[in-house]
This record gives sequence, structure tokens and C-alpha cells, in this order.
Amino acid sequence: MNKSLTWLFLISTSLICSYFFGIFDTGLDFLLSYLYIRHKTLRRRQRPARIFLVRHGESQANVDLTLYGRMADHDIELTKKGCEQAIEAGKKLHSLIGEESIYVYMSPYKRSKQTWLCIRKSFSLWQIIGEREDPRLREQEFGNLTDLKTRTQVLKERDRLGH
Repeated sequence: MNKSLTWLFLISTSLICSYFFGIFDTGLDFLLSYLYIRHKTLRRRQRPARIFLVRHGESQANVDLTLYGRMADHDIELTKKGCEQAIEAGKKLHSLIGEESIYVYMSPYKRSKQTWLCIRKSFSLWQIIGEREDPRLREQEFGNLTDLKTRTQVLKERDRLGH
């Protein structure tokens, strides 16, 4: 059973017992408080066994650099090839992870979310214990400091070094 559902069940049971059997109120509250604190302590001790970093698949802007000048960076989507790359990455990740549980952090950018949706197809719903967008995982933005004349050279350098 999902941990959230377990806690919801315990809290609901406590409220029902409190309502019908007011005398057990303090005992159940104490027990639930103890279990909740114990759960939090154990969870805090658990650290991920492994961390995998995955970059988004090929995006429309990877194919057409002028797209950055015509639409917001966060709205750029994956190409068909990018989705295929993400599906393949999902298969490889699943072969490494097996049936372990996973928690996913992703950029709020559309191409990152699309990449995750393609990767997700390789995992069962029971394996995915959480998904969270984190704005700290987005591309660096240099704004007006971006020199468009050297942009092509910078991108070639990135490709040479592997991003």
C-alpha cells in the first residue's frame, strides 16, 4: 500500500475512533504521533542508492537555433527523434534499476517534462514514488549577456565537450 494512503488510513481511523470512543482519543493520538515521527526519522536516514542525471532528448531548438529568438525557451518541445531518444533512455534506465522504486526531479521546461513522460513508459506506476518539478534544474539564462554572434561557436564547443 502507498505510504500516503497508509497515513491517510491511520489518521482517518484515529478520527473515527475519537468521535465514537472519546476515551481512546489520547492513546490513539499518542500512537499515531509516535508512528509518524518514527516514519519521518527512518525516511530521513534513507538516502538514494543511486542518482541518475538525464538530459532532455533532442528539442526543436537543437534542430533550428533560430527558434530561441521566436519563442520562450521553456516552451520549446521535443522532436519525434527526441521522444524516441527518451524512450530508449527509459529502457536503459529500467535495465539498470530493475524493480527498485524511483523518485524523479525534473526541470519545469516543456521538453524536460516530455522527456520524463517518454522515459516513464518503461516503469510501472508502483515503482514511481514521486515526481517533482524543480526550477533549479533549468537551463542557465544569460539574458542580454548572450552574444548571438558567438552562439554557434559556443554550441559547437559544447557538442565537442559533451555538454
